[in-house]
Amino acid sequence: MEADSLKVFVVDDDAAIVEWLVRNVEWEVYDCEVVGSATEAAAALRYMEGHPVDLLLTDVCMPGMSGLELIKRAKEGYPQLYVIVISAFDKFEYVKEAFQYGIIDYCLKPIDVNELYGCLKSAEAAYSERQMRQRNQDMLVFRNSIFQRLINGEGSAARLEEQCSLADIDLDQPLFQVALLDMRRLEQNDYIRVANRFAGKGREGYYCFFNGRMDLVFLFWGGEGCDSRAERGIGEILRLEGIWDATALYIGRPLKSYRQIAESYQVCCDFQTAGPLFPGHVVRTGQYPYEKYLEAPKDRARRRLGDCLKLDDREGAMEAVREIASACPGEADRRAEIVCLGVFLIKNIRIAFPHRRLPAMAGSVEARPRPEEMLRWLEEFWRGMGDGAEAEEGAYPQVNRALRRIGSGYGDNSLSLKGLAVEWHISAAYLGKLFKEQTGEFFNDYLLRIRIEEAKRLLLENRLRMGEIASAVGFSNQSYFNRMFRKSCGVSPAEYRRQCSEEKGL
Repeated sequence: MEADSLKVFVVDDDAAIVEWLVRNVEWEVYDCEVVGSATEAAAALRYMEGHPVDLLLTDVCMPGMSGLELIKRAKEGYPQLYVIVISAFDKFEYVKEAFQYGIIDYCLKPIDVNELYGCLKSAEAAYSERQMRQRNQDMLVFRNSIFQRLINGEGSAARLEEQCSLADIDLDQPLFQVALLDMRRLEQNDYIRVANRFAGKGREGYYCFFNGRMDLVFLFWGGEGCDSRAERGIGEILRLEGIWDATALYIGRPLKSYRQIAESYQVCCDFQTAGPLFPGHVVRTGQYPYEKYLEAPKDRARRRLGDCLKLDDREGAMEAVREIASACPGEADRRAEIVCLGVFLIKNIRIAFPHRRLPAMAGSVEARPRPEEMLRWLEEFWRGMGDGAEAEEGAYPQVNRALRRIGSGYGDNSLSLKGLAVEWHISAAYLGKLFKEQTGEFFNDYLLRIRIEEAKRLLLENRLRMGEIASAVGFSNQSYFNRMFRKSCGVSPAEYRRQCSEEKGL
């Protein structure tokens, strides 16, 4: 393990649960190392007296010294200790009390490993943030983990609302709006200074938090005009700091519910990936009908475009782009559609060919006055990427190899971060860190997203049974495939297929 891994101690009065947690959780993926375990709270305290522990994973209801007493005494002696609580559903009152002592997250029994991984992400984010900013604000970390779930669409509505209530986050607003501030070009000192200016509990009509990359995410609320308020408020501070020219702001469309936040955030991220398309510091994504590009394509031209991108068929892809654009009724609609196609094109080029360097282009696609000139700009942009022989500046070759392996081998249900690390003779924790730094996603999250996207495509073809689709995209069994598909898409695979068939009138 790396020297700066989180040292984890596991406590539960059920020895079987302790053994399962120690042996079956992929701790190294989240930069964690289990240094000890116990079935009673007193043993945990004795261990911490002579050994460093960064993260305590503990049950709250145990005979003898309770988990609550353990947390209280451990936090008194080690105030920078992170704590994740395990609790049965009917003991939720103990979880509320535990927050008084400073925990960062909790997980209900029976333990769902994916929920536990979400808690470990919170702990890892907390640890990294403490190293960078040298502060210990457990409630801020808990709030940030909730925001991460909001923008990633993770967790049930009931659980999110429950957590937001604990963290004093108000979701009962008439309107939300997402804004993504790209600060990757800033020097570290400027980045930290600006982040500190914005950070804090819901102030001036917005929440602000990190997204795991060199970006800040804003959730604005309070009715119409959020985008103007976002541009004015954020831009004023950046201009005062003298760094406006080194940033870019991506603003989503107004949202009627917090449940739409994840989709709006994904749109902002895709537009950020396609930054060369846009000339200014502010991009209002709501001006473009891009949401349909987040779904599996229903029309032949978009399916063909996706297939051509995977095969690196540039001529075929541009033919599909022209066909889609020509179907728009008016010139303004065509211009907006071409921008969406450009975003989709660049995003998928980066996924399929991460080793390629994006070319520097004069002007932007938006600066072209007519649709045909915009299409020529896109064609020249793709042609300017060359044949992929050059490595992308700043990219990690290990991550590029992992991305290529996922692209060609997502159907292998044994594909894992740990397996690749063993095969390439490197640390899984190190590979995981590089992967997240380059892509902004954890390896498992990225692999799951690719598998779900491919499953959507196969479901639309309506020729394979569910079990065959599950196997084709890399799930070990149909039950697990159904569960993860519902978690990602909000509906079961069968419901998704039926809804798409109804929309097509089949």
